Amino acid sequence: MYLNQKKMKLKRVMTLSLMLTVLVACGANTEQKKAETASKNETAATEKQQSSVNIDAFIDGYLEIKDALIKDDKASASKAAGRLIPKVETLLKSDLKEELQKKLQSTIADLKVIEQESLEKQRATFELMGHKAKEIVKLSDTDRKLYLQYCPMYANNTGGYWLSEEEQVLNPLFGSKMLKCGVVKEVIE
Repeated sequence: MYLNQKKMKLKRVMTLSLMLTVLVACGANTEQKKAETASKNETAATEKQQSSVNIDAFIDGYLEIKDALIKDDKASASKAAGRLIPKVETLLKSDLKEELQKKLQSTIADLKVIEQESLEKQRATFELMGHKAKEIVKLSDTDRKLYLQYCPMYANNTGGYWLSEEEQVLNPLFGSKMLKCGVVKEVIE
C-alpha cells in the first residue's frame, strides 16, 4: 500500500511538472507572439510613414504645378514638373503597392509634357494627371485632406478635374480666364 501511495504521489508530481512545463511554454509562446506582433506593427507603421512622406512629396509637387497653372505661369509649371520627375522616380524605387507603382509610372510621361509644352497642353495634361493623382492619393497612406474639384465648362463642356488642398475653387484648367469656375465634388481624407 505504501508503494501505491508513492506511485500516486509520483504521478501527481509528474503531472504537475508536465502541466507547469506546458504552461511555461505557452506563456513563452504568448510572449513571443506579442513581440512578433509588436515588431510587425512597428514595421507597418514605419512603412506607412515612409510611404506617406514620399506620397506627400508627390502631392506637394502636384499642387505646385496646380498653383502655377492658376496664375497662368507656364514657366513655373514647367519647373515644378521638372522638379517632380526625380521625386516620382525615387518613389518608384520604394516598396509600394503594384497599382500605386503603375499610377506613379504613368505620371512621369505627363510631367514631361507639362515640363516641355505650351500652357494649353500643360493644362490638358494636368487634367489627365488629376485623375491619376486622385487614385494615387486614395491608394497611398497619406493623412492629407484634399478636395477633388470639377469644372463643368472645361474641354468644350465635357468637364475637368483636379485636386486642391483648399476648399475654395481656384481653377488651374482655365486660370485667369475663369478662375472661380468649379465645385468641390469630393473630399479625400
